[in-house]
Amino acid sequence: MRPISIRRAAAVALVAGAGAAGTSVAQARWADATEPGDRSAAALRAQSQALAARGPVSWTDQGRRHATPAEERAAANRASAHVPLPDGGNFNGIRFEEAGGTLSDADIQFVLEHNAACQWLRAARDGRRTDVAGDILRDVPSWPSFRDSEFGALTAKAADELARGGGPTAAAMLGECDATHAREVSYARDRGRQPST
Repeated sequence: MRPISIRRAAAVALVAGAGAAGTSVAQARWADATEPGDRSAAALRAQSQALAARGPVSWTDQGRRHATPAEERAAANRASAHVPLPDGGNFNGIRFEEAGGTLSDADIQFVLEHNAACQWLRAARDGRRTDVAGDILRDVPSWPSFRDSEFGALTAKAADELARGGGPTAAAMLGECDATHAREVSYARDRGRQPST
């Protein structure tokens, strides 16, 4: 199992406004992103499974490095169409303005997947989209950024704990998710964007 690299942890910390811990998480969706029309359990499962079937993110060939926050936002907007989110989920609170044009395509994919995983953990805890949340959380360890990684294993453990009523890994991850979500709600509102639920 590969640990989350310092670079990837730093990318999450930068856009989430959190510490660079291996389990720091963020959530939000771009204001100008097109919301998916089909929010059925079948469509969300299919989206998650398609993401899981993609090849892993390459950390040696990270794709384009974006020079400005606007370029990062545009790249994230395109990539977000392939990342399933629970109802009310979005990526509006990501702090790309603070990243200052330092992220690659691989970094952006990692951040989006991280955000989505956190949103699904919160949804599972809160009893939202119970028809599909557990299935998607079981897919997260196979998503391109997390395959065979520490974060994937932690997410799987947290999801298992949530299904059994809770546990220490779920509590720790959700604590970070909740703190990050609160910051992101404020950040999105300050910029006139709809925050995620």
